[in-house]
Amino acid sequence: MTSRISSAPWGELDGKSVRLWSLSRQTSLGRMELQVAEYGATLQKVIVPDRNGWPVDVSLGHDSLAEYVASDAYFGAVLGRCAGRLRHGRITVDGTVHLLPLNEGAHHLHGGPIGFDRQVWIGAAMDDAIVLRRRSPAGAMG
Repeated sequence: MTSRISSAPWGELDGKSVRLWSLSRQTSLGRMELQVAEYGATLQKVIVPDRNGWPVDVSLGHDSLAEYVASDAYFGAVLGRCAGRLRHGRITVDGTVHLLPLNEGAHHLHGGPIGFDRQVWIGAAMDDAIVLRRRSPAGAMG
């Protein structure tokens, strides 16, 4: 069974084009598809056949780029530079205390106010896969 990969413009953010990538495959059970947005490397949609073979989206998320930008949820997004909550935005590495920006009250959550989920990634098709990449400079977000 062969996979089909495509991409289409999904919007623009801070002058950068954001694409929505699609990977689909026809199986003996029916069509399966996933969609990944370059914004936040977000798994935006997962479509699988229901018990009758009809396609159904089983993911939790939004329909548009604007809704993701406006949301404070992390639906389907890649988290980072850390996943989870750092109390008071403090982390000690090799004896050095690093202070990180706070974005959930007095805490740092999932990479802060401009974590990986809030950045535009670069997508590409490679064999039967969608590859997303992003370079994060040292010291970014603390």
